[in-house]
Amino acid sequence: MLTTTIVGSLPKPAWLATPGQLWAPWRLGGEALDEAKRDAAILAVREQESAGLDVVTLRGKQVAVGAIDIATERVESGEQVSSILRQALEYVPAERLLASTNCGMALLRRHVAAQKLRALVQGASAVRKELHH
Repeated sequence: MLTTTIVGSLPKPAWLATPGQLWAPWRLGGEALDEAKRDAAILAVREQESAGLDVVTLRGKQVAVGAIDIATERVESGEQVSSILRQALEYVPAERLLASTNCGMALLRRHVAAQKLRALVQGASAVRKELHH
């Protein structure tokens, strides 16, 4: 079977970020932004379904969760990363969950990218310890 689907970054509809602008700033912040990102992802999946694209299921797949936002130089804390990973664990078994960035980091300054990667490691390590206790 030839599956037809898409892979890519989080959708950024006009109500969430300025359209047509690379690295457009978010229109919201904090918890409102987190909720809006979830809503945008749900809408994107529904659009894929209505267009006839296959929505790939999680059965047997590894899932990389973009716990680091590369579109901003704001460095996440290890706890913020842990929180995202814990939410993902509600849907994906730990043995299939991968902690990752939400895209490549080539456009970030090196010291910012290094700090973000440290936060990713700290957050993943914390959740790993929780799972083994």
